[in-house]
Amino acid sequence: MTSLPPKLHFVGDLPASRAIQTREWLREERPSDDDPSPSGDAAMMVALLYGSWNVEIVRAIRSDDDNDNGWLRRVLRPPLDRFLSAHRPSAWNDLGVASVRVDADDESSELCCERLDAPSELPALVVLATSSTKQDGSRDGDVDVRARRLPVTSWKLRSFLLDAASGTEEILRAMDLAWSRLTLPSSISPSFSPSTSSFSSSSPPPPIRIFIAGDKSQVGKSSISLGILGSLLAAPHLYRPRDLAYIKPATQCERTPLIRKYCQRRGIDACVPVGPIVYHRGFTRAFLRREAGTTSEALLEAAARAVDEVSRGKKAVVIDGVGYPAVGSIVGTDNARVARACGRPTFDGTRAPAPVLLVGKAGVGDAVDSFNLNAAYFASGHVPVIGAVFNKLSAEGYYSLEKCKEAIDAYFDEYQPNRKVYGYVPELPALKLALDAVEHADDHDDDHDDDDGNEDGNVSAEEQKWNDALQAADAFVEEFSKRVNVHDILSDAERATREYVRIRESTTPTDASESTARKRNRDLPRSRSASASPAKIPRIDGSTCNDDDAGVSLTRAQIEAMASAAGAAGG
Repeated sequence: MTSLPPKLHFVGDLPASRAIQTREWLREERPSDDDPSPSGDAAMMVALLYGSWNVEIVRAIRSDDDNDNGWLRRVLRPPLDRFLSAHRPSAWNDLGVASVRVDADDESSELCCERLDAPSELPALVVLATSSTKQDGSRDGDVDVRARRLPVTSWKLRSFLLDAASGTEEILRAMDLAWSRLTLPSSISPSFSPSTSSFSSSSPPPPIRIFIAGDKSQVGKSSISLGILGSLLAAPHLYRPRDLAYIKPATQCERTPLIRKYCQRRGIDACVPVGPIVYHRGFTRAFLRREAGTTSEALLEAAARAVDEVSRGKKAVVIDGVGYPAVGSIVGTDNARVARACGRPTFDGTRAPAPVLLVGKAGVGDAVDSFNLNAAYFASGHVPVIGAVFNKLSAEGYYSLEKCKEAIDAYFDEYQPNRKVYGYVPELPALKLALDAVEHADDHDDDHDDDDGNEDGNVSAEEQKWNDALQAADAFVEEFSKRVNVHDILSDAERATREYVRIRESTTPTDASESTARKRNRDLPRSRSASASPAKIPRIDGSTCNDDDAGVSLTRAQIEAMASAAGAAGG
């Protein structure tokens, strides 16, 4: 009997235990009276491994009628048709294709990790060869599985799956490599074990960067940042402390924040609560007089370097803003410019702006109006705003959380379809009391956080304040994780970054070749036009300097001393 030509079989979403039974369900796909396929004792399949947190992929799969994997068929058929045509494998007449959710149940998680080469970062494509005959020739009914993961980062794979117009050639090359490794002689290529993964050399995906901004000071930006970090740590199979980072590149306050203590206790070493831009007392006027010894460009570059440094080897980086969006605009370092400077580096030397999550206030009208005003500020700087989390809502009354949620959800559904409300967080009095208690607490024990007290074993009053604050933080994280969809926040932030990169890649060579420095600095503040005559700017010491002079560089201590003497209260 002449064998039928190789054929692709797209089946529905499968549990891992069913996926490894490739040989059996391929027989079901092709009637035995046509061809006893798959030939021999083996079968081959391609599995898309994904998790419930891959929200866009889950939606795409659920959009298919009758669970027929129509979406996966549309995306993967072009590269797989070419692959099958080129190889026409003799050992496997047919090729099965399925999607497998790794966290569907405990058995799936175990099988995906131990037998299907599932990486820690999903989604992933895996090529499988399954057989009921073991490599030593014995047959006991058990299924022998050999798996090779395609050497494609999860970030690039997501881009391909959600925008199949790009990446086909790379997927095809990755298929060829995985196939060649899978079909090596058994003496060279043993069955898969976690310690023998062949693709450790593939570069890890760049970390997701998310910028947390607020519509005013004290709206809860740092608390929301803490809630995001704590919620991610609640999923240890996805995020470990070493996978996360927090940084506040610009700040008005240098007191020890609660989030620093929280990171120390939870093992998040990459925590920088005070970054390179500090609006200390007297800084603004000294900057305008050219006495601060720096420029807007230098400050933004320092912030970018600090974020890049803290991002190395991470999966997610939370960038905490300062005040309301325009804070810092007088010196050219407002939140929109900082978000642009601290975004992910791209292929052409520019940066994809860090997507913004706005922290909104309680209420309805004022809360939505403030969101729109602040989102427009970021939009004017070409920084994407993915949505909002509304914070500090009352538990009851006319402005209760549930009543505000109903109205705000209705508004966003109707008028902001491209942005989301990721959650509503109630006011937690215990957290506010704890934050007030530690606002001026001493922090002499930073290097001794593992100690529970002094030499006599007693806990000092300052230590007790921090312990109470950390307990309140844990309670806040627990409540936050119930009410805020953190995985959607990261997913949408990654989508916004990916869309920016896609648009950049599609620009003309002329557009792409524009000077990076020029693009970054063209809207930084200028005190006069280039054609104007030099202006005389008074210095604090009574002398003057030209606007185009390099100026002088006073120390911070000098600036603050002179500002204090003049009656300054802040920056």
